[in-house]
Amino acid sequence: MADALYRNGNFYKPSSATTSTSAYCGYDMMVNPLPTRKYLSISNTNDGVIPYNGGVFLGLNFLPAETAAYNIATYKGYTGSQLNSGTAIGTGSAAITEYSYLSGDVVLVNGTAQHSINDTQKAFISDYFSDCDVVTGIENYDLAEVEVFPNPVSNVLNIKVNAALIGKKYSLYDRLGRNILVGKLNSEISNIAMAELNKGVYFLIIEGELNQVIKVVKE
Repeated sequence: MADALYRNGNFYKPSSATTSTSAYCGYDMMVNPLPTRKYLSISNTNDGVIPYNGGVFLGLNFLPAETAAYNIATYKGYTGSQLNSGTAIGTGSAAITEYSYLSGDVVLVNGTAQHSINDTQKAFISDYFSDCDVVTGIENYDLAEVEVFPNPVSNVLNIKVNAALIGKKYSLYDRLGRNILVGKLNSEISNIAMAELNKGVYFLIIEGELNQVIKVVKE
């Protein structure tokens, strides 16, 4: 959770369109999240995109994952201290640790699946929400699919998307959060010229329902 969403003990949402040039990216309206909602955070200790222990990414200052879960629990009525240890679940590369507040109402699960989830986390998510009611009466939509290749890339990065993302904007950032370039996905396959860029790690962000972030390695 970034400080754009939570700072000085309060939660915020954008009052209009978000922009990286505005303070806290435009998250300027104080809000009160519904205390009746369950909260599950999946964060990995070796995530190379969103820092588990907090830090700056894409111009936002992220809170440590364990601190963020504690802040949510406190908002929902928890009065104890922040947990400094959790419950181990699973073994090997699928091992996770669960930090649970308020009898499971607020939970943080970590692992070592980088910017993804392992099989134990997938099972945990399914079990955690198994008692939730299914909401009907809303429109279904296809999840936007994105494929980038080759990755690592030397000269030209191709971006393949489904119809849901045609016309959307993409942005490329370096590891310091600097916006290197922007463009628009005008067809199912678009490309980015990267031959002149320095070698290293970049982050491609595709706007849309999920605001997808894709790690790109430049050789």
